[in-house]
Amino acid sequence: MKKFVLLLLVVLFVTLPLMATEPKAMADVKTVQDVPVSEKGFSFDPASPYLPPVPGFAEHMEADGAVYSVYVPDDLDPWRPGVIILVPDGTGAAEFALSDLGRTWMSAADEYGFALGFAEPAEGGWNVTGDPQKRDDVDAVEDVYTQMRSKSQTLELPFTMDKSRVSLVGYEEGGAMALAVAAGSSSAFCGVIAIDQVGADLAYLEKLAASYCFPFPADGMRCKEEVALPNSALAMPVWFINSYDEGVYEYYREKNSTDSWTQNDVASVAYDSSDTVRAVWRSEGLDNPDPAVLWTEFLSIHTRPLGVEGGHLAYAMEFDTRADGRGYIYSEEVVDGLVRRWMTYVPESYDPSTPAPMVLVLHGYTATMYALAEESRWCDVAEENGIITVFAQGYPNPEANTANIPAPSWMVPALFGDAEGADDVSFLAHVVDVTKENYNIDDSRVYGTGHSNGCAMTLALASVHPEIFAAIAPIGYAAEGLTDDLGGTIMPLSLYYGQYDSAVNADGVAMADAYWTGVNGLAGAETTERTSEDGRFTTKSYLTDSGVPLVEFTEVANSAHSYFPAESWRIWNEFFTHYTREGATVYYDGVAVN
Repeated sequence: MKKFVLLLLVVLFVTLPLMATEPKAMADVKTVQDVPVSEKGFSFDPASPYLPPVPGFAEHMEADGAVYSVYVPDDLDPWRPGVIILVPDGTGAAEFALSDLGRTWMSAADEYGFALGFAEPAEGGWNVTGDPQKRDDVDAVEDVYTQMRSKSQTLELPFTMDKSRVSLVGYEEGGAMALAVAAGSSSAFCGVIAIDQVGADLAYLEKLAASYCFPFPADGMRCKEEVALPNSALAMPVWFINSYDEGVYEYYREKNSTDSWTQNDVASVAYDSSDTVRAVWRSEGLDNPDPAVLWTEFLSIHTRPLGVEGGHLAYAMEFDTRADGRGYIYSEEVVDGLVRRWMTYVPESYDPSTPAPMVLVLHGYTATMYALAEESRWCDVAEENGIITVFAQGYPNPEANTANIPAPSWMVPALFGDAEGADDVSFLAHVVDVTKENYNIDDSRVYGTGHSNGCAMTLALASVHPEIFAAIAPIGYAAEGLTDDLGGTIMPLSLYYGQYDSAVNADGVAMADAYWTGVNGLAGAETTERTSEDGRFTTKSYLTDSGVPLVEFTEVANSAHSYFPAESWRIWNEFFTHYTREGATVYYDGVAVN
C-alpha cells in the first residue's frame, strides 16, 4: 500500500516549473588569479570588514590531487554554508561551473549567500563501485571538503565555510558518487541531492555503511578507530530527482529510519515520525531543476553541528524577529572606530516588568554569532528560563592569524600574542551596558560563556571585569586571565573541554587550573569528582571551606572541539543558576561565598 501511495505522489511532480533563475552573466564571473593569496594579496575594507577578502571564481584548485573549482559571492558573510557539486563523467569542474547550469548555481549562491565547490572525476570517471584499482573518490571528495574549509593564504581562493552546513549535489554519474560519499563520509555532510543519477551501486553503499566515519571531520579528522562510529549509524537527508535505483532508495530509507509518508510542493517524502529531519525525498519529471529551488526547499534547511560524535543532525535555525518584537534582534554599531555586530535573543517568556538574567555567548575563531547560536541552542534554554541571551560577533582582524585570510576573531594574548587589533574587552563591556539599557536585566545574574577563541575571550574579560559576571562557563580552550588577581573579588568558573578536543591539552588545563584556583583563593583546596549518569561529563570541582564548587573542570567524553546543546542546558541548570553577584560579593544559593 505504501508503494502505491508513493507512486501516486510522484506522478504529481511532472508539471513542476523548471529553471527559473537566470544564469550569472559570463562577463560578471570574476576569475581570480591562479596563484596563492600569499602572492597576490587580498582586499580588506574596514568600512565593510565582513565581506570576503577574496571573492570570485577559481577555475583550477587541487586537494591531494582532486581537481575542483570554487565560487565565492562578492558579499558572502563569514562562515556561510557550502555546496559541493559533483559533475558528470567526461566534464571538467571549470567547464561545468561556467556552463549555463553552473552559472545558474552561481546566481543562486549570490541570492541566498552560500559558497560553491565543483569537483570533477579522475580520468575514466567517478569510481561509483569502489573499484580498488581506481582512485578512492570518497576520500577525494573528503579532501575537497577539508580544503574548502581552510582559510589558508596558500590557496587561490580561501574563505570561511560553515563546517556544519555542507551539502552534496551530484549530476548523472556525479549523482551516484554523491550518494556513495554520503554513505561513506556521513558525518561531513548535512544533505545530498542526486539528479539524474547513473550507476549507483547498492553493494558499494552497504560496504561503506559498515566502515567507520570520522566522528569529528571538522576537528582534524581524528580518532576514527577509537570512537568506531559506523557510517550506518548516521542519518542523511537525501533527495532523489528523476532516475534512481530502487535498492539505493530503500538503503537510504532504512538509514533514515523512515516510517511515514507526506508530500510537499516538490517531492514525496518518506520520513522518521520521531525525528522528521531524517527524511528521503523523491521527485520525477524535473528536467533541469532550478538550483534556487534545490537550495530553498532542501539544502538550506539542514545542519549537522559536530558537538557529539557524528553530529546532531537538525533543522537549520532561522534568525528572525517575531511579530511581537521577540526573537533575534540584530545590532550593528561603530564602536571604537570599528563596525561591530551582535545579536540579542529575546525569548517569548521575557517579562519586561521582571529583571531577567543575561548570558553573553562568544563564538570561536573564524566563526560567527549565528554559528554558535545554532550549535549551542541557547535560545531553547532562554525560552524556558526567561533569559536575555546575547551573541556577540568577533571582528575580522587582519593581524590575528596572518597565515589565514582575515576572519572573525577575539584578540586575546593567549591565542594571538601581542598582535594588534580590536579592543574586544572594551567592545564586550559596551555590549553588556547597551543590553542593560535596552532590557530589564538583573545585574546580579549576568553570565558569560563562549567556545574556543570565545572561551579564551570570556576568561580574559572576566579577569579584567569580574564585576560584570556572577559566573562564567566557557568551552574549548584552557587559558589564564589577563590579570594577576581579581581586585578583591572572586570569579566562579566551570571550564569544559572535549575528550578529543584538538585545542586543549593536559599542559594547558594544568596552567588554567593553577591560575583560576590561585586567583580564587583555592590553591591546595579540597577537590571532588563526579560523573554524570550517562557517563558523558566528568567534573573535577575545587571546593571552598564551606563546600561551594567555585572552580570546575569538565571533560566531555566522545566530544571534540565543539559546543552542543546538552552543554548549554547543563551549564545553566548545574552552575549558573546557583550564582549571583552584588558588587564584589558572590553568592551561592543565596549565601555569600567571599
